[in-house]
Amino acid sequence: MFFSTCAFNKNKTRCRPGKYPVVNLLAFLLVLLVLPSNLLSRDLKEISSIRQDKFSALLNSIDTALVSEKENIENLKSQLNETKTLGQNIAFDLSARRAQFSSHGNLLLLPDPRIETLEKAQIENVASLEELSIQLKELNDYLKTARRMRMQAEEQYTLNEQQLTEIKRTTQKNENTRVLKKNLQTLLKLIATKKNLLDRIASFYIEQIGSLEKTRK
Repeated sequence: MFFSTCAFNKNKTRCRPGKYPVVNLLAFLLVLLVLPSNLLSRDLKEISSIRQDKFSALLNSIDTALVSEKENIENLKSQLNETKTLGQNIAFDLSARRAQFSSHGNLLLLPDPRIETLEKAQIENVASLEELSIQLKELNDYLKTARRMRMQAEEQYTLNEQQLTEIKRTTQKNENTRVLKKNLQTLLKLIATKKNLLDRIASFYIEQIGSLEKTRK
């Protein structure tokens, strides 16, 4: 999964990708969640010994997920900060285009406009509209990606929340499970932060798309 932030210049668009893997811990927790009911009714000590060899791998996986999500959040924060400059660039670009459209429209009000001038103005207007269409498509693509990532983050949050609930319900209280639950709770907080950042980035793209569509009309 790659997510890009697009920065407009006067004549071109520049995009920077960032990678955000979706963490799935279900494989590591499968042995905890699908144990037969007769096994779950056995002595807790016996169950704990069966699970013990899984805790190290699971804890390592969660530790890796924590590092990854912290990096994801920093990258998203950086992209969100860049939207301020990007928004200013888009506003400047749209202001120039609106001035161009207005100026060219005023040519028709002249008592005796030159045909060559009107034809040049039409060509420039068509080119500007085509550029706006390209920019709109790019922004819509980025918005779709942000929304897709937001949906995946929601699924990720729900999965880990369910896993945490199941661990609390089925595991014996000891140092391993205490650390496991604490790390999963931390992971949930990080994913919640990621969801919020993606919401704010998506809102930015929605606002810019509205501005471009208004100018293009």
